[in-house]
Amino acid sequence: MNVRQPYKLYRILPLIVAFVFVGAGCAKPGTVGVDVGQIAQDFTLTSFDGETVSLSDFEGQSVFLDFWAAWCPFCIGEIPEIEAIHQSYGSDVVVIGIHRTATEPAERGEKFVNELGVTYLLLKDDLDEVYGAYSGGRPFMPLAILIDGDGVIVERFIGPKTSEQMHAAFETLMTK
Repeated sequence: MNVRQPYKLYRILPLIVAFVFVGAGCAKPGTVGVDVGQIAQDFTLTSFDGETVSLSDFEGQSVFLDFWAAWCPFCIGEIPEIEAIHQSYGSDVVVIGIHRTATEPAERGEKFVNELGVTYLLLKDDLDEVYGAYSGGRPFMPLAILIDGDGVIVERFIGPKTSEQMHAAFETLMTK
């Protein structure tokens, strides 16, 4: 009688590992999104107030882009600190919160920022196109980009950031 042995995972594990490495090596170049030293990509989105806003509207000014969603606890946790930075740097840096409305209703995000008393500019990324361009289509959350007055990306924050990290980046930008 021919008895089959159970298929052992260790027999196929090398194949799985090989496919993972081959797949990773086949990733398209440039899929990491924007990086420090590159020119920031222009975009046009609608604000929470219904105005059409482009990044190029702030040409010559330093800009802080913060991509967020209400489902991201780190994003929500950082909003009060970003508001404090907005208040302390005033007109030296334009702070723009970009709500990923492709991932949740805009009303949910509006509720959070209203409760938190946010006064900086808030835009809606309804199709996740801007987020996709800046993240390279990867699920980086939170994601923040600091752009100097020449439109060059000077800092890219992936994941939670501390108050100290944000202030240090802003101070470096101010002394540039």
